[in-house]
Amino acid sequence: MSNGEIYHFESFRVDPAKRELWCQGKLVPLQPKAFDCLVYLLEHRDRVVGHDELIATVWGKVEIGDSVLGQIISRIRGVLGDNANRQATIRTITRVGYSWVMPVRVLALEPESSAPAEGERAPQESLLALRTPADTEIGEDVVARGPGAAPPRMRRRALAWALGFLVLAVTSFFGLSDVLSTHPAPVADAAADTAVILPVSAPREPAHAWIRLGVMDLIGERLRAAGQTVVPSDNVVALARGLPAEPTRSDVDDLARAATANIVMRATAEPQGSRWRVVLETVHGREHALAAHGDGDTVIDAARIAADRMAILLGFGVVEPDAGSAQSDPLDYVLQQVKAAVLVDRLDEARALLDTTDRGNDPRILYQKGDIELRAGNHARSQQVFQALLDQVPAERDPLLRAQALLGLAYSLVRQIRHPQARPYVDEAIALLEQREPFRNAHEALGSALSARAFLRRLIDDDYAGAEADYSRARMLFENSGDQLALARLDANLSMLLGDANRVAEALSLGRTALDRLALFGDVQSELRLRVAQAELYSDQLETATALVEARQFDRLVAQVDNPALVELARMNQAYMAADAGLLAEAREQIRRLVEQPAAADADSASKGLWPHYMAAWLALDAGDATAASQFARDALDRHADAPTGAPWNLARTWTTLYRAQRALGQAEAAAATLSAAGTWAESRADQPLVVQWITLMRAENAAQGAADEARRLYESAWSRALAGAVPREMLEVAKSYCNFLIDTGQLQDAMRIVGHVSRWAQSNYDAALLQARLHHALGQTSAWRRTLDRARQLAGERALPPEILDSPHTP
Repeated sequence: MSNGEIYHFESFRVDPAKRELWCQGKLVPLQPKAFDCLVYLLEHRDRVVGHDELIATVWGKVEIGDSVLGQIISRIRGVLGDNANRQATIRTITRVGYSWVMPVRVLALEPESSAPAEGERAPQESLLALRTPADTEIGEDVVARGPGAAPPRMRRRALAWALGFLVLAVTSFFGLSDVLSTHPAPVADAAADTAVILPVSAPREPAHAWIRLGVMDLIGERLRAAGQTVVPSDNVVALARGLPAEPTRSDVDDLARAATANIVMRATAEPQGSRWRVVLETVHGREHALAAHGDGDTVIDAARIAADRMAILLGFGVVEPDAGSAQSDPLDYVLQQVKAAVLVDRLDEARALLDTTDRGNDPRILYQKGDIELRAGNHARSQQVFQALLDQVPAERDPLLRAQALLGLAYSLVRQIRHPQARPYVDEAIALLEQREPFRNAHEALGSALSARAFLRRLIDDDYAGAEADYSRARMLFENSGDQLALARLDANLSMLLGDANRVAEALSLGRTALDRLALFGDVQSELRLRVAQAELYSDQLETATALVEARQFDRLVAQVDNPALVELARMNQAYMAADAGLLAEAREQIRRLVEQPAAADADSASKGLWPHYMAAWLALDAGDATAASQFARDALDRHADAPTGAPWNLARTWTTLYRAQRALGQAEAAAATLSAAGTWAESRADQPLVVQWITLMRAENAAQGAADEARRLYESAWSRALAGAVPREMLEVAKSYCNFLIDTGQLQDAMRIVGHVSRWAQSNYDAALLQARLHHALGQTSAWRRTLDRARQLAGERALPPEILDSPHTP
C-alpha cells in the first residue's frame, strides 16, 4: 500500500496510512478488504488491474472466486455513489479486471485536517439515469436451420439467436452510409483519442429541426474521414436522450465516461443573413479548449468547413478549406435530413424525404432506401433494393459501398430465414473489406461483416470456435471505432454463443456485463432479448426460482418494445418458467393469450405463432389434459408443415408429446401412426443429437409396453446422449421417463444410478425432487421418502403430487 500519499477525488479523500475514507468531512465506514481493493486500484490507476492480481494482492493465497471480488467492487462503488451502470470511479474491463477512471489528486504530505478540501463537490446524479430508452431495430424471426446442420444444445434459444444477430448488424449501417470514397484515412498521433460530437444547437424552427442530429452526424463523418476516432451517431443519440438543452460540465463528463471518450465537442449552427455559420468547440478533454468555425451558403457547407478546421487544430493533415469553394451537392442536404430522421426511427419521414429527389437511382439514395425498408421489416423489398444497388456498383468502382450493399442483402435474406443464401454475400463482403481495411471506416464495416459471419457459422455450421474467433476480431474493430453500443450487442451475442456451447458460467458473467451496458444505452430490445436468453440458461440449469425471477423482469421491457416476435418469445418464456415453478394458472393464461392472438398481416410474420402451440401442448400434458395436449401438438405440427421455420429439437419434443397424449387417451393406433411418422420425419435429421434423443425416448416408451429388453436398450441410448449433451434440463427429461420404467420393472439399483445424476437439482426443481421421492418410496426408505416428499411439496406450487407416492412406503 502507499506510503504517505493521500488521494482526493470529487468529495472523497482516502488516507491509506490511517485506513480512512472521508466524504464531506465525515468518516465513511468501509470493509477492510474493500478498502484494500480501493487503495490498490488508486495506486495503479494508470493501468488495468487484473482479477488475479487484485485477488492475490488483497487476499494472498486464499482461494476466492471472481464473484466475491465482484461483490467487493460493487460495495466500493455503492459507498462512492457509483454503480455498475455509471462506472464513474471503477470501470469493469470484461474478462480482464478493473480500472480506476475518475481523476485523482495526490498529496505527498498529510494535511492537517482529514476533511475534504473546500469547494470539492459531492457526487452528482448521472444524466444517464434520466434517459428514456432508445428504440433500436431488432430481428423478428424464428430460426430455421439448414439441412444437415447440427443443433445447439439448448431447447428454446433459436429465436433468441436470430434476434441477437440483427441487433448488431442493422445498427452497424450508421457511420458507413456517407462514406463512399476509397481514399485512405489519414494517420496522426491524435487518432489515439476518441471524440463525441454532441447534438448541434440550432434554431428551433421546424424546418431546421433536422440540423440537431443531421449536422452532428455530418461533423462526425468529416472528422472521422480526417483520421479522428468519433463515437458513432447512434451511440450519441442513445446516451444523450436525457441530456438537457444546456448540459452542465457534470453532464458532459458523464456522457464522456459512458461513451469511453476523452474529447467532447459541441457545435452551434446559426443563420447569418442568407448564409450559415457553424462553430465547433471542445468542451471536455483538452487542457486548452479548441474552437473552429465555418461559413457557407448552406449549413452543410459551413459544418464541413468547421469540421475540417477542427481537424487541423487536432493535428490531422487536412488542407485548410477554401470558404469560397465549398459547394455541396444538393443531394447531401436531403441525405443528412434522412439520416437525422432514421436516427430517431422516423422511417416514414425518411421515406418522404427521399421521395423529394428526382435522383432515385443514385447509389446513396438506393442504400438509404434499402436500409429504411430493412429497419421497417419490409425484408423482401429491402432485398430488391440492395440487389439493384449491387447491380450498379462493381467492386472496382466503390468497394466499401458494395460491401455495405452485400451486407444489406445478407441481412434481408436472414430476416426471411434464408440463411444459406445469405452466407455467400457475407463472405464476399469480408473478402472486399479485408483487402481494403486501411481505407477509412472499413474497420466498422468489417466488424459488422465478421459479426454476421459469426452468426451464420454458429447457425449453419455449428462452428462455435469459428464464431467466437470472428466475434473476437469484430471486438477489436469496434473498439477501434469507438462503438460501445456495438460492443455491448456483440457481447450479448457472444454470451448466447457461450450458453449454447454449455459454457454456462462464462455466458452468465458476460451476459450480466452486456446487460449493464445495454441498459446504459437504453437499448431495451437488445436488453430484453438477452434477459430472455439468460433466463433460459437458468431454466436449463434447473435453477427454477432464479429463472422465474429473471422472467419477472421482462414486463418492464416488454412495455417499451414494438416487436411482436420478441414479445412473443418473452411471454412464452414467462409462461414456461411460471409452469416450471408450479404457477399453472398463470402459465395457462399466458399461453392462452399467445395462442389466441391474431397473426400479423405482413408476409414476414408467416412463421410466427409456432412456439406458443409447442408450449401449449407440453403444458397441457404436464397438467394431465391429454385431449388438449393432443390438439395443440397436432396444431403445431400442421403449422410447421407449411412454415419455413421451427427448431427441429422442439418439433421432436412435440412429436413425443403427441404420442404420449394419444397413449394417455387410449388411442393405440393413432400413437403407432405418430411413432412411424415421427421416425420418418427424423430420418433426415440423424445428425442432430436432440432430435435423435427425443425420438429414441419415444421409441423406448413404446417398447416399454411389451418389449422390456428393447426398451432398456433404447433408454440407455437416450440417456447416453443426454449425458453427452450435459444440459441438466435434457438429462432430467430422459431421467423422468427412464426411472419410471426402471421402478415399474423393479430395476431399483439402476434407478438409483439415474436418480443419482439428477438429485443435485432436487433442491431447486420440482421434477428432480419428485423423482427422488418416487425412488425412496419404491425402496421403502421412509425417512428419506418423507424428507424428499416434503421438498417436492415445497416446490410443487399448484401441482398435485402423484397419489401413488403419498402413502407411507412398504419396507422391502
